[in-house]
Amino acid sequence: MMSSVDYQKAVIWSLSKFSQQKKAADFFDSLRTGLCVYSPGAQSLYGKYDVYWGTSQREKLVVMPDFAQHLWTIQRLDLSTARQTGIYLVPGEIIGRDGFYLSVRDSSKKRILVPAKTGFSKIARLFEKKIGQPFCPIVTRGDLREFRQSHPYLHLHHIDITRIPVVSDLTKRDVLDMSRQKLSSLLSEGLN
Repeated sequence: MMSSVDYQKAVIWSLSKFSQQKKAADFFDSLRTGLCVYSPGAQSLYGKYDVYWGTSQREKLVVMPDFAQHLWTIQRLDLSTARQTGIYLVPGEIIGRDGFYLSVRDSSKKRILVPAKTGFSKIARLFEKKIGQPFCPIVTRGDLREFRQSHPYLHLHHIDITRIPVVSDLTKRDVLDMSRQKLSSLLSEGLN
């Protein structure tokens, strides 16, 4: 049972409306090496965390920081400046392939799927060129979703590190570095 302090630090997704709850939990768990998770309640960004599902309440996916890896947690962080990107990370099985894909809009605003490794590289270059800042993806509560009641996917948020309020430049750099390390780890695992 979680203490009230632990509960405040947790990021909890309700899976009650998911028809494929185990698939959603497994999908999210398979990506935990590559994405940071933000807890609005604790105002903390987790780089190393544990994912629990099917314990006391099967309809909830609980993400808790790995307390043994405290250097991978950035606390007292107001990420109200994090913005939805409209970029979705989806399992390749949606199109009968292995790996992961990004669902993005092309120049005509039509949704297309691109291999995740290629897609993340292009998005990073696009952010640098058009927005003048590094791509800093995270997920937070509500980002785990289900497509046509059969496949889970993740919506990605982006942190504009220049707009994070009331933290030092060093902390802003830590946020960016942690996000980049996680994404690099995910890409090196052979996403596709």
